[in-house]
Amino acid sequence: MTKQFVAEEHAQRQNTERQKTERKNTEPAAPRSTGAPLGILLLNLGTPDSPTTGAVRRYLRQFLSDPRVMDISPIGRFFLLNFIILPLRSPKSAEAYRLVWTENGSPIIEHGRNLTKLVQQSLDAKTPNGYKVKLAMRYGQPSIENIMQEFHDEGIDSIKVVTLFPQYASATIGSSIEEVYRVANQQLNIPTITATPAYYDHPGYIGAFAEVTTKAVANEDVAIKDYDHYLFSFHGLPERHILKAEQEDNPDQTKHCLIDGTCCQEITARNRNCYRAQCYATARGIAQELNLADGTWSVSFQSRLGREQWIEPYTDVRIEELAKSGVKSMAILSPAFVADCLETLEELGIRGKESFMEAGGEKFIMIPSLNTNPRWVETVVDIATTDPNDIANSASQQNNEPRQSQPSKSQEPQKEVKKTMNTKAANMLEPALSRKGLVILSGIVWALAGVMLFVRASLMVEALTATSVALIVVGLVVGTLKSKFVLSKVARKNIARIKTMSPDKEKICLFAFQPLMSYILIGVMIGSGATLRHFYPHSIYVASLYFAIGAALLYSGLEYFKSAKTV
Repeated sequence: MTKQFVAEEHAQRQNTERQKTERKNTEPAAPRSTGAPLGILLLNLGTPDSPTTGAVRRYLRQFLSDPRVMDISPIGRFFLLNFIILPLRSPKSAEAYRLVWTENGSPIIEHGRNLTKLVQQSLDAKTPNGYKVKLAMRYGQPSIENIMQEFHDEGIDSIKVVTLFPQYASATIGSSIEEVYRVANQQLNIPTITATPAYYDHPGYIGAFAEVTTKAVANEDVAIKDYDHYLFSFHGLPERHILKAEQEDNPDQTKHCLIDGTCCQEITARNRNCYRAQCYATARGIAQELNLADGTWSVSFQSRLGREQWIEPYTDVRIEELAKSGVKSMAILSPAFVADCLETLEELGIRGKESFMEAGGEKFIMIPSLNTNPRWVETVVDIATTDPNDIANSASQQNNEPRQSQPSKSQEPQKEVKKTMNTKAANMLEPALSRKGLVILSGIVWALAGVMLFVRASLMVEALTATSVALIVVGLVVGTLKSKFVLSKVARKNIARIKTMSPDKEKICLFAFQPLMSYILIGVMIGSGATLRHFYPHSIYVASLYFAIGAALLYSGLEYFKSAKTV
C-alpha cells in the first residue's frame, strides 16, 4: 500500500508539472522580471526621406548595396549600381514617390507610426508598462541602429523583432534579422533578441486581408462575386533567389522548384522556405476566406528590376492579359505589403489601373493594404506576444495546410555528412586564424599603413616653413576628423563582421578580415598615392594629404586593438 501510494503521488506530481508546462507554453510572452519592459521592434523595409532625386538615390544606394538584395559579385554590384541603376532609376522613382507622398511624409512611415501607436495602446491595456513598441526601417530612417540604441538607453535588454513581411525572403526577413543581430553585436552587453518567423498563413493576417477586401468592395456598392477577377500581386524576386533557397534546404536532391506549375501547390518540407510557395499559400487562404470560385482569382509578381529572369507570372503582363481576355472588372490585392506604399499606391493603383483600362477593362479597384485595420493590429499584438514556435505551427485552418518546418528524417543524416565534409575541406584549404587574431591583424595592417604614409610624407617635406607646418597641421586635423566620422565606423563594421562570420568554426580564413571591396579600394588608394608621388615628389600638398590619411588610419586602427579584448 505504501509503495502504491508513493507511486500514485509521484504520478500526480508529474501530471501537475506537465500541466504547468503546457499552460506556460500557451500563455503570451511576458516581460522580463528585471522591471524593464519587453521591447517590440516593428521592422519594415524603408523609404527615402523625401521625394527628391538625391534622397531617393541615397535610399536606393543603401537598399541595393545589400548583398542579400543584389546577390552578385561586389565588383559587379558596384558598377551596376553606380553606373546604371542609380543614374537611371533615381529620377524616375523620385517622380513616382511624389505622386504618393502625403503631408505627413512617406505613406509607409505614416502607416507604420500609426500601427506602432495602436499596438502600444493594445498592449498597455492588457499589460500596463509591460511592453515598449518601436518602429524601424531596414533602410533609411528610423534606422535599426538608432532604435536599438534607444532600447539600450531605456534599459531594455530583451527585444522581440516583428518583421512586417508576411512571407520569408532572404532579401527582406533574412536581411532585416541579420542587420538587427549585427547592430546588437556591437554592444558590449548584447540584448536578448527573439525574431518572429514568417506568418504567411496566420489566421489573423489572412482574415484581416479578407476583411479589408470585403469592406473595400462594399464601398463600391457591389458584392465580392460581382468582380470578374481577383489578382493577388506579390513583390517579385529573381528566380535565382528561389533556386538558391531550394538548393540550401535540399542539397542532395534533384531540382524540384520551378520545373512545372505544381511545385507551389502546397507547403512541404522541400519548399518550406520558398517565398513563391508561401505567396501562393497566402493567396489560397484569402481566396478561401472570401469564398472565391476557382478561375476567378490568380497570383502574379510585381516590381522586377533588370533583364534577368524573375519569378512569373509578371503582374504588368498579367493585368493586360486579363483585360484582353474579356475580364471587365478586376480587384487587385498585394498581400506582400501590410502597409500601403509606392508599390501598392503608384505601381498598382495608378499604373496598373491605366494598363487595365487601356487594354479593354472597365472597372478596376486597388484593395488597400492592412495599414491599421483593427484585426491586423490585434494580429500584430498576438504575433508579438506569442512564442515563435507557436507562430510557425499556426497554419491557417482555412486552407488546411499544416506547415512542415523540419526536413524529413531521411534528409538529416546526408545533410550532416555533407556539412562535416565541407568543414574538413575548409579547415584543410583555408589558412585560418581565430577571430581575435583577425581583429588584431586588421589593427596591425591599418597601423602599418598609417606609419608608412607618415614616413613617406616626412620624406617629402624638404624644409619646415610656415606654410609647410600649417599644411601638416591641417592634414593631421583632417585625418582626425576623417577617422572619427568615416574610418572608425568602417573599422567597427569590419569588427562586427569578423565577430559574426562562420559561427560553426573556431578559426576562419586569414583573408576574411576585410570584405572584397576593401582590397579593391586599398589597391586604388596605393595606385593613386604612387601616381601622385611620381609626378609631385616633393609637393607639400601631397605630403599634407599623406599625413591626413596616415593619421586617419592610425587613429582608426586603435578601434581594432580596443575591441580585441572583447572578441
